[in-house]
Amino acid sequence: MELKRRIWTDAEVEIFKRIYPDQSSADIAAVFGKSLNQVYNLAQELGVKKSEEYLKSTQSGRIVGGDLGIPYRFTKGFTPHNKGKEMPAEIYEKVKGTMFKKGIIPANSKKEGDISIRNAKNGFQYYFIRVEKKWIPLARHVYENLHGQIPKGLLITHIDGNTLNVEPDNLKMITRGENSNRNRNREKASETMRRLYREGKVNNPMINASDQIVANWIAPRNKQLQTEVLKHPELIELKRNQIKLRRSCKQQN
Repeated sequence: MELKRRIWTDAEVEIFKRIYPDQSSADIAAVFGKSLNQVYNLAQELGVKKSEEYLKSTQSGRIVGGDLGIPYRFTKGFTPHNKGKEMPAEIYEKVKGTMFKKGIIPANSKKEGDISIRNAKNGFQYYFIRVEKKWIPLARHVYENLHGQIPKGLLITHIDGNTLNVEPDNLKMITRGENSNRNRNREKASETMRRLYREGKVNNPMINASDQIVANWIAPRNKQLQTEVLKHPELIELKRNQIKLRRSCKQQN
């Protein structure tokens, strides 16, 4: 890439490429007698950037490890020097023109009935409407206007699965249990657990079962017999191997 030779000489460019990654741009500008814009422009033309070591240092001006501003923070229990004091009259006269008047509404404030789209944690988008200075789901608002207040513990769901379709005939009131069943993906959940078992991230109680669990399999609901079984480790191990063999045969089939 051809550079502007009238601003930087070839020798200056070579030095610049060597020192730019580890020196502040302000210091480089002072060394070469250039402006900061000239330093930034040359760096962009050359494609050189600051090094990771420089960016992690306090010299970069970034917050490093979150501790850079500690000496300048208010400490817990600190009392401001002007607490409880009225603003001096001469200062008030200077700044009163920039103050918000009592009851003033900012220009970007949402009005009653305004609607916005919000992203939920489940990855879907929902409409919300501003009612009495509060934001509520538009689907609930539409349903309640038609059918009355929604009883506690019940939800409004979208029949076609489109959370942005708030037409009345697409809204249905269901219980939390019904909603849980609708959203449950048993096949996906089972595959996830099998993967976690294979990777050893989750203990499989059916394979790595404790002796007490195996004893319960041998003598279900019989505490006395379970106690006797626990005295014979060979029985426990035999039953555990039997379970493993059965599951291995199922997976192969």
